[in-house]
Amino acid sequence: MTNLFDLQILVDRFTTNIEFYKDTRNAYNEHSCRIEYIDPLLKLLGWDVENEKGLAPQYREVIAENYSTRSDRPDYTVTLRGVPKFFVEAKKPAVDITKDAAPAVQTRKYGWNAKHKLAVLTNFEHLAIYDTCHIAHEDDGCAVARYRLYHYTEYIEKFAEISSLISRNSVYSGKFDSYLDENFPATGGHTQEVDALFLSQINEWRVALSNELYAKGGRYASLEVLNDVVQEFINQIVFLRICEDKNLPLYHKLKETITDPTHLKDKLEELFRSADRRYNSGMFSGDDIIFDLSCDVIKDMIEDLYYPQSPYLFNIIEPNLLGKIYEMFLTEQLVLLDNNTIGLGRKKDCQNRSVVTTPTEIVKYMVEKTLSRVCAGKTPIEILDIRVADIACGSGIFLEEAFAFLQDYCVQWYISHGQTDHLVEIGVDLYKLSLQEKKEILCSCIYGIDIDIHAVEVAKFSLLLKLIEDETAPSVAEVVPILPNLGSNIHFGNSLVSQSELAGISGAARQMMDIVPFEWNEINGGNGFDAIIGNPPYVNTEGMHALLPSAEVEVLLKIIKADSTGGRKQ
Repeated sequence: MTNLFDLQILVDRFTTNIEFYKDTRNAYNEHSCRIEYIDPLLKLLGWDVENEKGLAPQYREVIAENYSTRSDRPDYTVTLRGVPKFFVEAKKPAVDITKDAAPAVQTRKYGWNAKHKLAVLTNFEHLAIYDTCHIAHEDDGCAVARYRLYHYTEYIEKFAEISSLISRNSVYSGKFDSYLDENFPATGGHTQEVDALFLSQINEWRVALSNELYAKGGRYASLEVLNDVVQEFINQIVFLRICEDKNLPLYHKLKETITDPTHLKDKLEELFRSADRRYNSGMFSGDDIIFDLSCDVIKDMIEDLYYPQSPYLFNIIEPNLLGKIYEMFLTEQLVLLDNNTIGLGRKKDCQNRSVVTTPTEIVKYMVEKTLSRVCAGKTPIEILDIRVADIACGSGIFLEEAFAFLQDYCVQWYISHGQTDHLVEIGVDLYKLSLQEKKEILCSCIYGIDIDIHAVEVAKFSLLLKLIEDETAPSVAEVVPILPNLGSNIHFGNSLVSQSELAGISGAARQMMDIVPFEWNEINGGNGFDAIIGNPPYVNTEGMHALLPSAEVEVLLKIIKADSTGGRKQ
């Protein structure tokens, strides 16, 4: 009843002043509307907008963008223990969201790129809930995909209905997800979802680029070489495009390369060299394939990342979602088809099992339960002495979350010790570490190993994207280079088998390329780790015989037997 009484006060005050609010000659802006009406409305729905509970940054219920600065982010991100569930976009009352389509399209784009099923748009006079399962188009009207529309005079009468949809109780009780699963099925084809669509896009590029190169012969006749160079080129282009949406150095340069097709390759080559100097992560330092590709295939690829061809907002797509996209990317590799062209085929170790990525909520839970004990009582300087590894890291999803946890821990430490001068403010009472301190944590604390060389490159790529997640042009201006080289942190190899364990095993010598034994003195100076975390692929004994080289199976069975009898040193 208290909620309805307070809501009635809001509604009455809005009614009294509505003509003033809607008159464009008056200076009643979005900032004022958020403070006076939208924040209180969200509070009445149970949301801790101002973090009065004092939750750690990574678990805040509502992340609000600064009122005073215009960003390309949603105004509010509403979360379940830090996992984003839906966005709320705010407008001033003078913007008629029932007639002006632009705010609706913007809201839907935000929700779709985050892979949310709904998003909220409100100027308090109206509250609209949109279905964001489908791609928004610029010419869509404001009623397209609108699931519910409420006028403020209906808020009292329909408060229970609104609460059932977007209240804190609905989200935290699980009713929100159950309702969405039942009423918001992904219709219109699976590729409508951002991850499936972007994966499809990447795979189209893989095939197109590979066929061009394969036709040239020479070193490109090798599928191993093609898999390597094509993945590297795609990563380079996607990275530059992400930097553009974040307005980081060299932004807008990628699109400029295709304005003059006669100089496209020279401009792209120059951009790669500039990126190598400014970012210096090793991502752009290898032999590129620009001059072995046609201008048409490069131009098509870059155009696919821009409006009107592209629906993507790379400042909205979370790094962990990109990581999951790349995890599916890793299940396939280039293969030679019967017609002597290049296609995609499922990798051997993925043929007999479905690949299911670990849900973000579970990753966060596992990381928090592990690292909260490891970090307890430590200062940010002492955090740099912690070593965390995922020894079957895949695309790096667990490492990303471990990196995020360590950052958030340090932010909370600075806040609780009254040292916010060490931090950079990025939202309403929301802070981040400086880029330099984030780099130190990443390079000192985070390690990974994987038997798939392409997974190693994806994990590095994912961590670098996580590093620049909240960065802007001013925040990186004084940091040279912007990115670290993670070659010493993420390693290629079989973390279960070492060279010495293969000694005397029949067939080991000829199977060495498939086994890829790993020497532990190559990582972290041969020292141990404070935490090993991850969710490695499970395979039973029968599966081991089907998937692994016989010499590796023999070693693993010996290890299992030794472990069971206490005969193997840990």
